[in-house]
Amino acid sequence: MSTFIRTTGLACPGSERDAASARGAAIRTALLANQPAAVAQVAQWLHRQWFDALGYSPTHTEALLRRRLNRDQAPLALVALAGREPVGTAAIVEDELPVDGGPAFCLSGVYVLPHWRGAGIGARLCRRAQREARRLKLASLGLYTSDCQAYYAGLGWAHRTDTWVQGGAGPEPVSFMEFIPSGRFRPADMR
Repeated sequence: MSTFIRTTGLACPGSERDAASARGAAIRTALLANQPAAVAQVAQWLHRQWFDALGYSPTHTEALLRRRLNRDQAPLALVALAGREPVGTAAIVEDELPVDGGPAFCLSGVYVLPHWRGAGIGARLCRRAQREARRLKLASLGLYTSDCQAYYAGLGWAHRTDTWVQGGAGPEPVSFMEFIPSGRFRPADMR
């Protein structure tokens, strides 16, 4: 059973109002490996949002994040920046397929600071992850979500199956969704 990193840090579903423009900030996404000053802040977000409930210490959470500081292979972490201020994050991590437990790369840990939600930052992070999946020539990019199916479908992910994963409070029902970088979806059974 996969350990579930919930997507509740992402405002979904919701309007993608232009809050960033209203703040006068240009938003960009980058590889976290190229933004070392943001690592400690992103680790704090991840720990507070998910990893604390899974029993990880802040030090262990940061160590896990540091393993994602890659540029040319997964796992890799992304960061959204407003100027130089980190405002969101997402990652591509190795996980497992729900059908046979085989390895899969998945979008994980999509998080946007509360006062920046609704500004399209989560969508930017997702699109950047899709571009990175293409660049890395990944066959597919999956994700597990309990409550954002329509949001991710609007960004190009297709529902594959419903399953259960281990969350911080025990087993949770989720949907497994998949994005195919080549644009050609596999059959619904994922094989």
